[in-house]
Amino acid sequence: MKKNILLLFSIILVVFCMIILSGYEKVKMAGVFGYDIDNKASCEIFENEDDFYQKENPDNSQNDNYPQKSEQELDKNQDAPKPNETPEKNTSPKDNKFKRKKRHRFFDPKNHIAEREIFGILHNQSNTPFKYLRRGLKRDPNSSEEKRRIPPKPCLYVLEKENSQKQLVNHLQVLSNQALKKGVVLMTAFGNVIQKAAVNKIVVKGDSVSGQYYDNIIIEIYDVNDALINTIRPKSNSGYGANIMLGDFAGNGLKQIFLGINSGGSGGFGYFYVFDAQNNQVKTLFDYQDFSQKNQFTGEYLDNFKTKVSKKDSNQHYIIDLSYRPKDYLDMIWKPGGQLIAPRKIDISDVNTVFPYYNYATQLYELIIYQRVTGLFNADSLGYVITQQHLKDGEFVTFFEGLMIFPQ
Repeated sequence: MKKNILLLFSIILVVFCMIILSGYEKVKMAGVFGYDIDNKASCEIFENEDDFYQKENPDNSQNDNYPQKSEQELDKNQDAPKPNETPEKNTSPKDNKFKRKKRHRFFDPKNHIAEREIFGILHNQSNTPFKYLRRGLKRDPNSSEEKRRIPPKPCLYVLEKENSQKQLVNHLQVLSNQALKKGVVLMTAFGNVIQKAAVNKIVVKGDSVSGQYYDNIIIEIYDVNDALINTIRPKSNSGYGANIMLGDFAGNGLKQIFLGINSGGSGGFGYFYVFDAQNNQVKTLFDYQDFSQKNQFTGEYLDNFKTKVSKKDSNQHYIIDLSYRPKDYLDMIWKPGGQLIAPRKIDISDVNTVFPYYNYATQLYELIIYQRVTGLFNADSLGYVITQQHLKDGEFVTFFEGLMIFPQ
C-alpha cells in the first residue's frame, strides 16, 4: 500500500514539474524573462532615452537605424526652469541638453530581423511628444486625435415616460394592497333575520390594519339572490376577533344578530351589540355602552378586612370578606387590629364581557353581563358583578343581579 502511494506521489510530482518547465520555456521564448534561445537579451527597459542611445552608439556615430535629434529639438524637450529657481552649480550646458523624458525600449534590433522592424515602428512612434489627458484640461482644437466619444444623454421625454411608468406601477401596487386589506370577510352566517320565509346571508367585514386587528367593521345582509339589502354599522367598529351569533332573543320566529368584538389587552374587555333586522329595519336591542351608563357601581375598603360594592342610585350593596388574603396583602391596607390605615377605593368597571346563552326553559336566548371588580391595582381582581337580562317588550331588562367572588 505504501509503495503504491509513493509511486502515485512520484508520478504527480513529475507531471507537475513538466508543466512548470513547459510553461517556463514558453514564457522564456516570449521574452518576458529578457533572454531568447541564444541566451541574448531580447527585452530591455531603459529608464532614460539617453542611456539607450549611449548603448547603441558608444562612439556617438550616426546610425541609420537610430536617427539623432538636433540640438534645437533637444533644447525644446528639456524641462523649463521653475520661477525663482537657480540652476545647479555643477551642471554644464551640455548636461542640460541631454535631460529628456523617460522612454521605454522593449526590443533589441540586433538579434532578429522581425524585432528590428518592430523596433523601428516603436521608435518612430516614441519620437512624438507625450500628451497627458487630465480632467479639467481643454483639448487642442487643432489636434488630429479623435475626440473621446461621450455617451448620449437620454431624451428628457424618455426619462419622464420611465418615471411616470414607475409611479403608475407603484400607485397600482398601493391600490392593490389597499384593496386586499379593505372589506376582508371575517365571518359568514345564514338565518332568517328579515322574514320567516327567507333565509339571509349575514357577512362580517373589516379593513385589516395589522395582524388580526380590523377597522371599519360592518355587517352586511344579503337576500336569497345574493344581493346586498342592508348594512349595519356599529358605533364601536375596531378590534380583534369580530364574530356574530344568530339567535332568537325576541321569540317572534326570527333571528337576532349578536355581535362581539374584543378590544384587546389583558383585561378581556370587548364591545357587544344585539341587532334586530325585522322587515329590513335595523334596530339596536342591546348596546354595551348604554348598559354601562345605567348600571354603575362604586366600592371601598372597610374595617375588619372587608370591602363594600354599592350600585349607584340604589340601596343595593355587596360585602366582600378579604380576611383569607395573604398577610403581606392585608398589611398594605389594614393595621394588625383590622383598622384601615387610610381610606381606599375599589373600582368596578363598565361592561367587561357579555355572553349569550340559551335558556331551555323559555327556549329563547338571554344575556349574562360581567363587570369586573378590582382592588389595589388592575391585576388585583376581587370578583365580578353579574347581571342577567332577557328581551321583554322590545328591550333587554334585568331579572337577576349578583356578585361573584373567587374561592379562598
